[in-house]
Amino acid sequence: SIPVSGVTLDLDTSTVDGTSHWGASAKANVSGFTVTVGTGSDENNKVKITGSLTSSVALHLEYESSTDNLTFDTEDPTIEAGVTYSVPGTKGTTISASYSNDDDDFDPGTQVKMAFKF
Repeated sequence: SIPVSGVTLDLDTSTVDGTSHWGASAKANVSGFTVTVGTGSDENNKVKITGSLTSSVALHLEYESSTDNLTFDTEDPTIEAGVTYSVPGTKGTTISASYSNDDDDFDPGTQVKMAFKF
């Protein structure tokens, strides 16, 4: 990892089963959002944006593709999007909506949830 003027660059190499791989990514904070972009020798490309829209609304957007999942015979690229509203004046009540075609940061499918804390 190399910090460069507010951006952290990550470079890595590895060897798996005799095949060399490389990856590169950059991460920065932009107007309160964490923005990450990256790619690698397996043509895995990723863009992720997370942060707060307001003091009570959080946003999560993510897109990831690779040659493995761009064949459309197996899986589509990973897409995840979600927004969470923390209800002011409560002790942890949240309302969230999300979409995911993977089981990563969110449950698969379209979800709308409300959570209470007592």
